[in-house]
Amino acid sequence: MTISLRVPQELRDQLERVATEHRTSMSSLAVAAIRAHLDGAGPVTDGPLVGVVRAAYADIGNADVEREMALNLARTAEAGGTAGVAAVRALRELMEVLLDGDEEEWMKHLAVPE
Repeated sequence: MTISLRVPQELRDQLERVATEHRTSMSSLAVAAIRAHLDGAGPVTDGPLVGVVRAAYADIGNADVEREMALNLARTAEAGGTAGVAAVRALRELMEVLLDGDEEEWMKHLAVPE
């Protein structure tokens, strides 16, 4: 079902920025926020693992795609479960290579299979 509502421009801009940052649609983000509010939950925020990944990539230029992949691994890890365990392993491997400073090896770990 589609509904429309009026929001201030700055709220719309913030919604767009956060949706882009989390690689989701503004609609999905808005629905999740509305649902969380109506269910009485607080806002969904990233955990400390995501913060560590952000810090690790802070000084690396031209790594937007790689950073986003690592952030998605971190978010999956924070969510837990079987997928979270696998994400922790993958993220640990990736961060070890990243922190060793071998960029060529680091890029191999991020390669997407063809």
